[in-house]
Amino acid sequence: MSELSSAKELMRYKSKDLLYALSKKGPMRERRLRPTAVKKEEQEIEKLFTKATKEMSGTKLITVSLKKLKILRDHDWGSGEIYVVTTILDNSGQKEFKTPIFHGIKDGDLLPFGSGGMLVGMKSKDQAKDPGLFLDLHGIVMECDSDIRTLGDRIQKAKKESKFDKIEEIAKTLSAFDPTKLTAIMNGVSIFLDVLVAIMQDNKDDYVAQFHDFYLRQQAFGVGRHPETGTYRWQDVELAYSIDMV
Repeated sequence: MSELSSAKELMRYKSKDLLYALSKKGPMRERRLRPTAVKKEEQEIEKLFTKATKEMSGTKLITVSLKKLKILRDHDWGSGEIYVVTTILDNSGQKEFKTPIFHGIKDGDLLPFGSGGMLVGMKSKDQAKDPGLFLDLHGIVMECDSDIRTLGDRIQKAKKESKFDKIEEIAKTLSAFDPTKLTAIMNGVSIFLDVLVAIMQDNKDDYVAQFHDFYLRQQAFGVGRHPETGTYRWQDVELAYSIDMV
């Protein structure tokens, strides 16, 4: 990945911080009044961004997989049915909800993804695609108490209530780097997740956790394992995922 050195360097920053640093909005006087150290860092980010844009030229195909997911919260169910709703949203507006159900899961159990993990979104080398200007990975983890067959209806209801169609439209029509629109996409996904969780809970599903990460093209779409070793804590789960370039 040495050929993507600048893009990998930009992964040190959260996307929302990068978008803020690269935003040209606001009076120039306000920008001049920022502390010297902040301005210096923003100038360095702009240099890295320019280099990363060149590094990421051409078609870049990726796949995404969940590597580990461990249930942490103390529940009263003994063992239950756990499912994960995952979505990949990219510049094409593509979104794919996957709902595997894992039976007999107890607190402290790892979901049985297998040695290769659970592929989501861009699922194989044959199906890999170039996400465009960004890649948004998000999902929720639930314990199933209601009819899983109605899940699609609940997802559609959440999309309608959160006006997610507007977010998809921004994603599909975005043709150039735009910090304001990219931030709107990232925030819109967070609102959709919150609405979906509320609807799930209304249907007596037991909410366990939600996860959400967003990467720019200039961050190489987050290529690599996250975290590099171990897992991240997201509410009541420990999670690791991988974004791979093929």
